[in-house]
Amino acid sequence: MLGLFSLLKHLQKCFIRLLNGNSDELLYDLGYLAHRPGESFRELKKRRLVNQYLEPTSDYPEAIRSELY
Repeated sequence: MLGLFSLLKHLQKCFIRLLNGNSDELLYDLGYLAHRPGESFRELKKRRLVNQYLEPTSDYPEAIRSELY
């Protein structure tokens, strides 16, 4: 029965994080977001922030994909 209790407690924490708008961090913690070895969630989020690559006149789709090619 302890295993079920632990599982329910974990699910409660996950649900609260979803409600607080932290679903991206939850996905990171669960291993669903690709990242560099040893890279923290904050580092990943800062590195992948799209706005830093944009200029007011730039082409949005090209700007966000420029690092991929």
